[in-house]
Amino acid sequence: MNKIMEKAMKAPPVLPLVLFTATALADPATTLDRASELHRQALALEHGWSVTEPLIAEARAAMDAGNGGQAQALADRALLVAQQSLKQAEDEKSAWQTRVVGR
Repeated sequence: MNKIMEKAMKAPPVLPLVLFTATALADPATTLDRASELHRQALALEHGWSVTEPLIAEARAAMDAGNGGQAQALADRALLVAQQSLKQAEDEKSAWQTRVVGR
């Protein structure tokens, strides 16, 4: 396991475990397409996380190497990270005011 994957796997999951059940039914390519789309949306809101693209690239490499299990695990993690970055973008629309203004 490389350093990016180790770092990503150590991060505590924030979404319910139901996410993993739902994405486990998809194939890695479908999961990666969804992760890429959500990452593009987060980038458009200036909240894309730097770990998302390397996870997507690693998942694609695992998929190309024929390692479907590893590809799916990485794709699931990339999707989770992309979802959380998008959630952070939504939360920050108002959360910054509490930190700056104190309201």
